[in-house]
Amino acid sequence: RQDDGSVNFTRQMAALYVPDGAERILEFHYTDIDKSYQILLTAQGAKVVTDGFGAYTTKIETPYSVWRSISRGEISGEEALFQKQYSVSGDFSLMLKWDELFGGNDAAYASENQQSDKKTHRKTNMSVLLFPWIAIWVFMAINARLGDAAGIIAAASVPLLMGIFTSWFQKWYPPQWAKT
Repeated sequence: RQDDGSVNFTRQMAALYVPDGAERILEFHYTDIDKSYQILLTAQGAKVVTDGFGAYTTKIETPYSVWRSISRGEISGEEALFQKQYSVSGDFSLMLKWDELFGGNDAAYASENQQSDKKTHRKTNMSVLLFPWIAIWVFMAINARLGDAAGIIAAASVPLLMGIFTSWFQKWYPPQWAKT
C-alpha cells in the first residue's frame, strides 16, 4: 500500500500535546484506511506507537478524511461527533479537554486571525467619535449658531484628536503583538 500520511499526521497531532500531568493512552482507528495508532500522553510529552498497543484510555474511531477535515477547521469536532461521523470509547474527559491538551484548531486559527486583525484594525476611541455629537447638542441648547459652530469645529478636530489619543494610548497600552 501507498503511504497515506496518516502516521505523520498523527505524529504532528502528538507534537501539539501540552502535558497536564496525567498519563493516558489515546488510540486512533482510522476506519476508512483501516489503520490504528496510539499516542502515549505522559507528563513529559507524547509519543506515537504504531504497533504493540497497550490498553487505551480513550479510543477515537473515525474516518481519516473526517479527522483531517476537523484538524483543518473545515468542520467542528463537536459537530462531527453529534453527526456521528466519529465515535469515542473509554474516558470521554479527554475530549472535553481537547483544546487545552492539543491546542485545538480553534486556538490556532484564533491566534493567526488575532495577529492579522491587530495589524489591520485599530480600536476606536468612542469618546473621540461622540465629541462632535455632544458638542452640537450641548451648545445647540444654549444658542443655535453657537451649536452649529461648535459642531463644525468639533467635527474638524476629530482627526487631530484621533492622532493624539492613538499615540497616547499606544504609549501606555502597547498592542500585545508588539510585546513579543
